[in-house]
Order: sequence, then structure tokens, then C-alpha cells
Amino acid sequence: MNKNNMVLWFLALCLIGYGIIQPGYSSFSKESIPAPVAEIQTKCEKIISIIKSTDDPNKKKDMGHLVSLYSDLSKLISMDSEDTVIKNTEEIKEANRLSGKMLDIDLKDKYENLGSEMNIFVISSIGDDNVVLSPELRQKSVETFKALAWAVQEGSK
Repeated sequence: MNKNNMVLWFLALCLIGYGIIQPGYSSFSKESIPAPVAEIQTKCEKIISIIKSTDDPNKKKDMGHLVSLYSDLSKLISMDSEDTVIKNTEEIKEANRLSGKMLDIDLKDKYENLGSEMNIFVISSIGDDNVVLSPELRQKSVETFKALAWAVQEGSK
């Protein structure tokens, strides 16, 4: 395991630890998450619809974890200094995949097509190619995960 993967695993473990200690919404998301621009809201409609159409008794808890996860990932991606952890789009996808798995929230059969719609949204925003994050792409990536947090929060209302 290379150093970069070790750092991603460590960050994912930190996110999980925080989620266990502070279940539900993170301190960032206890307040209403600002809505993204109208164009992004439109792209989030399928995600919101899938969540709203599910009557699972654990929906609030599940979605609280996702809001926290996406808010925390947006913060992680926004870190742009000498200690930058996320340097390219592949690392964004890996951090998202690892942290989701490590939270051990089994949403696959509860929310049909939710994961695939979220993936489509991320790819439509940041692309499918592995590219180094420019300041503009880093900001777009941050906005993408903030929008996901907003969409999940809206769907769980």
C-alpha cells in the first residue's frame, strides 16, 4: 500500500470515527445546507426523488450519515495547501468509495438506483478521466459534494 492510499484510509477512518461519535448530521450540516445554483438543483432532482420515494424507517438516520459524509468530503477536497491529500479526480472517487464502504451503511437495496444516480452526478460534474485538480476543478469538486449533501438533505425532508 503506497503512502497516498494509507492517507486516504486514515482519512476515511477519521470520517467513520466522527460519524460514530457524532451520529446524524455533522456540525456543518446541522444548519440548512445552502442550495446550489438552479442548474445544479435540476441535476439533483433524480437523487432527491429516489430518497423521497423511499419509506424506509431508517431513512433519516441513513441520510444523516450521507449528508455528513458528503459535507466532510467537500471539506477534505477543499484542503489546498502543502498538505493537500486529494490531488486528482481519481483520489476523489477513491475517497468517496472508501468512506462510503467504511461507514458500513447498507443502502444498496433500500434506495434503488441512488448510488448510480449519485455516481452519474459526480461524473457529469468532474468527469470520468483521472486528471490533476486545478484550482477551478477543485472548487467544482467541492461544489459537487456540497450539492450532493444538499440533495440528500432535501430528499430526507
